[in-house]
Parts: sequence; C-alpha cells; structure tokens
Amino acid sequence: RFSRCGTFVRFLGSERNMAEFLITVLSTLGLWIEEPALARLSSLRMYRLMAYLPTLEDLLRSSVSSAASFFNLIIFMLVFGLAFVIGARYAFRGDMDGLTRSTFSNFGSGTLTAFQLFLGDGWSNVLFASMQSKDSAYGQFFAGIYIIAWFVLAKLIITNLFVAVIIENFEVATTIKHVQKPGYFSLLRKSVREGRKRIAGVVTLKSVLPRAAVKRGGPNHKESLSFDLPTNTLKAVANLNRQNTVLGKAIQGALMPSDGPDLSEISAEVGLNRSHRKALWIKVKAVQKMHGIKHRQAKAVNSGSFRRDAIASDATAAGSPDSLAAMAVASWTKARSELSLPANLEGAEDKSLWLFARESTVRRLFAMLDRSKVLELVVLLSILGSCVILAVTPPADGYIRDEELMDHQSRATWSTVFTAVFTLEFVARVVAHGLVLGDNAYLKSNWNKVDSVVLLIALIDEMGVLAGQGQVAKVMRLMRALRPLRLMKRNKGMRLVIDALICTLAPVAYVVIFAGLTLVVFALMGMKLFGGKFMRCSTPGAEYPAGKVECSGNHVGLDDGVLMPRSWENPYFSFDSFGSSMLTLFQVSTVQYVDVLQAAMDVTQLEQSPSFEHTPGNAVFLVVFLLVGALFVMN
Repeated sequence: RFSRCGTFVRFLGSERNMAEFLITVLSTLGLWIEEPALARLSSLRMYRLMAYLPTLEDLLRSSVSSAASFFNLIIFMLVFGLAFVIGARYAFRGDMDGLTRSTFSNFGSGTLTAFQLFLGDGWSNVLFASMQSKDSAYGQFFAGIYIIAWFVLAKLIITNLFVAVIIENFEVATTIKHVQKPGYFSLLRKSVREGRKRIAGVVTLKSVLPRAAVKRGGPNHKESLSFDLPTNTLKAVANLNRQNTVLGKAIQGALMPSDGPDLSEISAEVGLNRSHRKALWIKVKAVQKMHGIKHRQAKAVNSGSFRRDAIASDATAAGSPDSLAAMAVASWTKARSELSLPANLEGAEDKSLWLFARESTVRRLFAMLDRSKVLELVVLLSILGSCVILAVTPPADGYIRDEELMDHQSRATWSTVFTAVFTLEFVARVVAHGLVLGDNAYLKSNWNKVDSVVLLIALIDEMGVLAGQGQVAKVMRLMRALRPLRLMKRNKGMRLVIDALICTLAPVAYVVIFAGLTLVVFALMGMKLFGGKFMRCSTPGAEYPAGKVECSGNHVGLDDGVLMPRSWENPYFSFDSFGSSMLTLFQVSTVQYVDVLQAAMDVTQLEQSPSFEHTPGNAVFLVVFLLVGALFVMN
C-alpha cells in the first residue's frame, strides 16, 4: 500500500491506512517489549472484514465519525466523576473498608466505585455499605443522598447522553438503505435462480422466436431501438395492417381486443394503455398456449424481461410478421375459438389441489365455510381452549406436584376436539384457495405457515408419537408452546407488531454482526491477558504466593469439620478458551461485570493464587470494553 501511494503523507491520508499503520506499530512495539496488551492489538484487524459488506462498513465509518463526540462525552463524565470521587473520599475515607470492595479509600478504588454507580451494577450494595459506615442518623441520611445523587446524575442523564450521541451519528434510514441494496447474497440468490431456470428448461425469446434475434443495421441501430415489447409489437402490427394483407388481419385479430383502437389510426410512437395492453397479452398468451408452448416457457415470454439483442428492429421485433407469422397461421383456427375464454387460462391454478374446480360444489361449500363467522368464532375459542389445556398439562406423565385441575382423559378428549376444529379450518381454506398454487393459496401467507406447523405438531401428538421419553419426543413436546401464536393471526394489532419486528430483523442482524466482531476482538485480547490466570484453590490454605502445587490433598473445614478434596479451578467465568472468553465478555457487556473486574485486578501469575488488587491496571481493559461494548455497541 505504501509503494502504491508513493509518499508517506499520501499513505496516511487514508483512514484505513492510518488505522493499519497504528495497529502495526503498536503491536510490533508490544512484541518487542513483551507487553501482551499491546501485542494483542493486532486483533483489531478483524474490523477489516467489515469492509467487504457495505452495511457493516457504513456502521464502522459511523462509529469512527462519532468518536469525537463520544470522547467529549467521556471528558464531561470524567469531570463530574472526579468531583464526586474527591467529595466521597473526604466523606467516607476508609469507613467502608470491610463492608464491601467498592470503597473510596484511595483514588483508584474510588474512581472504579463511581464508575460502578454510573453503570448501575450492584449500586444498592454500595448505597447500603455507605450508610452502614456511618453511626448517626444524619450521617446515614447524608451518605444515602450523596450516593443516590451521583447515581441519578450518571445513570439517568449521562448514560442517556450516550444514546443521544449514537442517534446523532447513526442514521437508521442509511442502514436500511444499505440493507436493501443488492449485495453478495443477492448475487448468490440471482445465480441460483438463473441456474434453476436453465435446469428447468426455461427458454429465452431467442429460442422461442429465433427470427426476432436477427440483427439489422448493426449494433448502433440495435441500441437505439425501443425495448418496450408492447410498443414494438404495436409498430409491427400497425405496419402490417397498413399493408392490408390477409395475414396482417389475422394477426391483428389475434393480438388486439375486439373493442380496441384501429391500429392504422395510432402513431407508431404511442404505446398501448393499461387495459388494452393487458388484453393484448392475454391473447398473445392464448396464441402461444394453443401453439403448444409449455406453460413455463410461455410465462418467460410474457414477462417482458428480454435480453437486449432479442429485439433487433421494428420489422423483427416480438409480435412482428417475421416472428409471429408461422405461429399465427398454424394456430389461428384453433385460437379463434378460445379467445372468448376467461383471462385465467392456467388450468393448474384453476383447480385447488388439482381436483376441485371453481364451479365444483365441494369447493363452493368449503369456500362458504371459510367465510363463515361461526367457524371463525369456533376456531378462536378452540385456540383459547388449547392454551388452557397447555397450561394445566404437567411437563411429564406422573409429574404431579399440585392438585390437577383436569384429569388426563379430559385433557386428551378436549385436545382431540380442538385438533379436529383446526384440521377442519385447514381443509376448508386449502380447498377454497389452494395449497401452494394461486395468488391466494394457503401457504402464500407466512401466518398460515405458522398455523400449518402448529397443526402438524398437534396431529403428531394425537397419533401418540410424543408419548415416549426420547429426545425427539421431548423436543416435539416443547413445540407445543407455539400454540398461542395462533392468537396473533386473529388480532390485527398484534400482527402489525410482529410484522414490524420482522422488518427490523435485517438491520438488527448487521448490528449483531458488528457487536459480535467487537466481542471477538476483545475476547482475543482477554485470552492473552488473563488466560489461565483466574484459577484458584477451592479451599483456603493455598494463599499467594502459593498456588497450584500447594492446592493438593484434602482440607478440613473449620466450621463443620468436613473433609473435602482440594481442586485448582476457575470461578464461573474465565478467559481460558475462546468460548469462555466470549461468554465472559458478553456478561460484562450486559453490565454484570463487578465480579469479573475484581478477579482481573487480583490475578498474579500462572499457577499462582490471586492476591487482593495485585494488578489494578487490569481494570483498564474491562473499563474500555464497557465503554465500547456496553455503552456504545449495545446502545
């Protein structure tokens, strides 16, 4: 990169190059002086992966652009926090020592205590410890007011200022705009879709109407032509109509509606209006269908999305005499008797389940049942009833802790009745609208898909498949919890809420990826700093500088006299592996961090027991992560 830029100044002119230069220099310096914190700064290069996705890159650039405002807010917080810490040191001194580790006995611990109150983790412990440290009622009152005043200022005002900074620098509309742009995933979907079309044998215009691909006048003339298929068809048929040929009249009758305009009176530059264009393509579709073109191929021809070289000239465009002559002559006799049929000529969509036509008595009966308000009310009551049955059903057979509200036989009977009602509703809608094919097919609705899954689970349950104790049966029984989702489909307000939630999934997914990369970067740093150093002896007797070697044998409890083996083990959090490091930092990012922070300050060396605040500088790592992860990324 440096050689490509030519000069060092031009190299540093790019934000990406500047970041790469700083990371390289600091990580190299860390390796030279054997400082693990600096050496692990190379993990910041993980953020370079975001450059390959425009939305993530936009989030990263917004984060960098908000750094100045973020830094100013931190300075503002430090000024008020410094004043609070100085006042607390005079007010409490070392009175809180022995009551809690969050004290004001020195400036460092006082700053961390103020930061703890700022984030709110365990703030009540600090409050009651400060009040307990005072003997008089006035002292306790003053201590409580002092701690609460800082908590309110920090938690309710300064914390919300962080949100304001984010709102100012991050445009949700921009993020959604980037999400909607076609990217790598859309290109992949397009490639798969085109591959499926090729495999299915979907033909292009060139293969259906080969004469339409003849190039006349060279590429320049071809580029200047109109690509609107109805307009080209209009030009060709209008020219043919003026020739007053028998074939022209046949094609005009096949392509234009009987009540449409006279093509000889229309200028070649004027396109068809909406209704005439629709009628035109209905009849073109009929001609093609009568000519034996497959349904799938006919849809490709009628879609209007043709390649540029498929429309070469007005004379050879789709619908011209050259392209439609053979088709019209061969199909005219048969197509003429079919032009009066309904617009929907696709028989597969005309029959639900390929069995019940629109005029079928069975289909009409189920359509009336589907529209019935009585059935809708019965289904709603069945949903409520199934939820009640689900609530009173114990988690396993024979698991009885309280008096049963309903016996097993009654639950089974009502469950069968409710499942029968849901099955009737499903059959009525499928027969009335179709299962998959058709614009109003049952499975075209996502809510109906949810209903289908719930019904399938209920039917499996009725068959007795879930009666066993295997893992599959347990998982399927867990799926019963989806039954209340049926209620959402019946309530328009709840549907709007769920639909709005689903619409936010794409932007939220990118933010989750951004937060995940942040966790990965700090997790790699934490593994280098604290890997294996949180371990301690499970019993007293191996205090620092002792360690793993001394933590062996058995230990007798002084209180109960119980003999127990010693073990060298971690607390419930650690940085020993990538997974445990990610989980620990996720806990910290949810502002449940005090135990982790105190353990980090107590670490000594590998295989040595911790010591009280042996390495207080380790708190800087977690404080920085809290500022970035908890206050910035999470918000």
